[in-house]
Amino acid sequence: MWESIGLPSACWTPPDQNSGTSVIPQKKTREIAERKRECYLVRGSCKSECNTWEYTYNYCNTEPCCVVREYQKPITETQLSTIRQM
Repeated sequence: MWESIGLPSACWTPPDQNSGTSVIPQKKTREIAERKRECYLVRGSCKSECNTWEYTYNYCNTEPCCVVREYQKPITETQLSTIRQM
């Protein structure tokens, strides 16, 4: 049946006859929304790919949640000598 429109029958699974509405798509949608919300809480953004100054926190749906890495200022020689004197 599905082969006539180009889909192999292995790709299609019949809906559950006992449940009126499918719970799985609602659960998946809720999980995606939770991951996006968590991404925004860590000051990240969902986009197609992360830049070099970002790291992947998790995945929103299929795109990564990119969070800016914490910048650590390099230690200068004067700061290093002050640390050694302590």
